[in-house]
Amino acid sequence: MKKNQFLIWIILVLFGCYIMNLPVVADDVATKEAEQVRAKKYKMTVRLNTKKNSLSEKVQVDIVNHTSNKVQVICFRNMAESVLRYDKKYYKTKENKKKKSVIQWVKNPKGKKLSIRYKKDASIFYVNLGRKGLKPGESIQMTIKAKTDIPKREDRFGYSEDGKKKMYALSFCFPYLADNGNGSWNFDPYFDDGESRASEVTDYKVKFIAPKNYVVASTGSHQTKNGITKITAKKVRDFAIVASNYLQKESFKVSGITINNYYFPGKNAKKYRKICKLVARDAVSIFTKQIGKCPFQQLDMVACRLEAGFGGMEFPGLLMNNASAYYGDEQAANDPYSLQEVVVHEIAHQWFYAGVGNDEYKEGWLDEGFTTYLEQVLYGLTDSKSMRYVRKLAKEEKTILDFQKEFDEIVQAEHQSNQTNYINIPVRNYSKKMVYGEREYEGGKMFLCELNLVMGKEKFGNFLMEYYKEYLFKKATTSDVLALIRKYDNEKDVNAVIKKYIRSSYLM
Repeated sequence: MKKNQFLIWIILVLFGCYIMNLPVVADDVATKEAEQVRAKKYKMTVRLNTKKNSLSEKVQVDIVNHTSNKVQVICFRNMAESVLRYDKKYYKTKENKKKKSVIQWVKNPKGKKLSIRYKKDASIFYVNLGRKGLKPGESIQMTIKAKTDIPKREDRFGYSEDGKKKMYALSFCFPYLADNGNGSWNFDPYFDDGESRASEVTDYKVKFIAPKNYVVASTGSHQTKNGITKITAKKVRDFAIVASNYLQKESFKVSGITINNYYFPGKNAKKYRKICKLVARDAVSIFTKQIGKCPFQQLDMVACRLEAGFGGMEFPGLLMNNASAYYGDEQAANDPYSLQEVVVHEIAHQWFYAGVGNDEYKEGWLDEGFTTYLEQVLYGLTDSKSMRYVRKLAKEEKTILDFQKEFDEIVQAEHQSNQTNYINIPVRNYSKKMVYGEREYEGGKMFLCELNLVMGKEKFGNFLMEYYKEYLFKKATTSDVLALIRKYDNEKDVNAVIKKYIRSSYLM
């Protein structure tokens, strides 16, 4: 952390507030985010080779030095290298044995190739700017050329095929500027069970080239003509594409948002489309009313063939839903709840992760906990049209009042327990007994449920809305959340709940 008199003054003020047991008001977010090297915008040309199952990528990035120091080395991530390395270790198939991702060159604005350096982690590459470096306030445009093989894996990065039918999920495969805070680079490793993103928002302009018969869904707004898809995405933390030669699309609007629903054709299409449409309408309406407007004007929901146990994956404006049960002759009617849950959960991530950002590796509960609360409480305990339809398909005899009563009993029982359940432990500090998700998803949800119980619905509801409004398109930490909670309620019961779930030694 960079030391200066201003930061020392801030620390003294916060320490004084702690001693006096006063509510700590969040720091000025603009000040916290100022000391960064940031990607102002990306311009990319990506070509999909469906015969070789590979990507040819040209990534132009405009970088600005917002720190008070000269920067002489720029750090980038090529996360595709980590994904391919992981697949070789845990998915030992002949198909993926020789897959690789190569950074071919990096050039400066004058077209001069710059030297690339690697250390232990081959997904990180360092580019030296020379003696002049990048001074405070200056910007530079750099261009990266890469060639990346696509693994055969039903996952968020990979392809699947069934005869001539092919689907490509393209994420974690585009080179990007490494996350930077307080002038320091963040090198959280690839994490297959979760995410290691900690990105600020930026803009993308992308030309994606694929065979003419491929349907393309992506982050941002897009139009396809003669195999060329032009994509514009603003204020997004990440970028992803799904391309397939057998998906179909329908579109509808809700709360001013256009939702494109991509689905598998076949006998299960009607049921899949109806569940997705009803659930999306209700979820977006509920979250808009109780949290705030969705940060994007367009959402692409894509039916993907993902591995068993893999629910879905969120990206800004793009949802990958595991719809394997609705592909071909599968018996899709057996578990409509699974599809409902994944659609709601990934939609909720548009508010928490895409809208309000956080370090997903160090404080994963911030997006997963809030998202699970939106999914299971705000949506799950509302007697909506989609809830009634899914209960009917599942032949569920319980009413929404039954679910509400059971849930209240669970929250009350948990609240009466004094056992700590720390939810803000970084993945790198996990013990061998810890399982990812138990704290981040369920623990984060229960923390919010207990806060709602002791603060009361009005105070807690106002806290939720202000948190979203204050940190929209910014990044928050657990400390920011606690400061805002205490602004609304700093009583003994609230702090007891905080102490139960938050381990102070890991506060950021």
